[in-house]
Amino acid sequence: MLRRLASPPTHRRSVEPAERELLDQESFLGLVRKERMRADRTGDELSLAAIRLGTPGRGADPGLYHALTTILGRIRCLDEAGWLRPGTLGILLPATSVAGARKLVGDLGRNDITGHLRYGRWVLYSDPEDWVEDEDTDDGAGNGHHGNGHHGNGRSRIEEARIEEDLGSARPPSGTLSASRETPADVRSLVDLLEVPLPWWKRAIDVVGSAVGLVLLSPVFLLTALAVKLGSPGPVFYTSRRAGVRGQPFRFFKFRTMYLDAEQRKADLLAHNEVSGPVFKMTNDPRITPVGRVLRKTSIDELPQLWNVLRGDMSLVGPRPPLPEETRFYAPWQRRRLEGKGGLTCIWQVSGRSNVQFEDWVRMDIHYLERRSLWRDLLILVQTFPAVFSCRGAK
Repeated sequence: MLRRLASPPTHRRSVEPAERELLDQESFLGLVRKERMRADRTGDELSLAAIRLGTPGRGADPGLYHALTTILGRIRCLDEAGWLRPGTLGILLPATSVAGARKLVGDLGRNDITGHLRYGRWVLYSDPEDWVEDEDTDDGAGNGHHGNGHHGNGRSRIEEARIEEDLGSARPPSGTLSASRETPADVRSLVDLLEVPLPWWKRAIDVVGSAVGLVLLSPVFLLTALAVKLGSPGPVFYTSRRAGVRGQPFRFFKFRTMYLDAEQRKADLLAHNEVSGPVFKMTNDPRITPVGRVLRKTSIDELPQLWNVLRGDMSLVGPRPPLPEETRFYAPWQRRRLEGKGGLTCIWQVSGRSNVQFEDWVRMDIHYLERRSLWRDLLILVQTFPAVFSCRGAK
């Protein structure tokens, strides 16, 4: 038994409890992702407990082997233990709340005679993450009010709760769920653990592409602003709150395409919604101005979002950022589309736009986030031009 713990194994454990083994890093992280997808579908809670113990090997502290044996002997048959990275152990706890994970950590600490589990720094990861805003109202002219939710301090939880290599700081990051005083463990979102860092090339393309676009399209901006102003009373730009990465709100810019009373009239038109899910799309929407119809058909109304891209609120390619009020109706698995930065264009826009049903739209976004690459982004950008010029699916 102890010999098998000397190094992370490459094969799954046998079914006998006494023969349980620690999963290697690749296998364990793959299982965490799979269990998270299962929890998204079933609605069950999912927890993971992590602790830095060191890597077993020749000359390792004998107490380390005892601590690892204690963990394998204590966890349930449904649970799995494995390496998150060299020296950092994770315990995956399906259908387990944060309270259940705390109980496990407490039990391990009380029964520990080595000091590794009793005095070690534990971090608990929980899923699902509750990031939905409490309220959101906006008049379209930048005078909106939004609830704080978990993001009221204006900083993203990704920045505040990013896992440290040694599971190190002495206090939980602000904005994260706080651990109880009885349990020596910080509590964070499982998304923090599974998050894939943004590739360096993506921000570089965003900055260069948006800056060049703003300069080259400045005559279009000027003519469009004049047309909007002359076409109907009201401001040139429509601004609203949109949900960014993990629900983080930001100010979203478009050329105004609707009359000023559009939000007040929306409730009367909900019965005419032509798409599934918590989004509203309607052919011949009476709230849209004559100039606005042209702008929407050609997607010129979206061009001000190049400023959002330059600011870092959005990316050139990524899931379209939704209204916070729409995200309240997302199923748990649909929230995964907000784990990446929103984009000016995406797979959905080059695959039919409003002709695509909501669930398929979300699946496309998740598929993109899981498989994004430089060449995929460039391909989507190239495909966007014929999709826009053909006005396919535009409403």
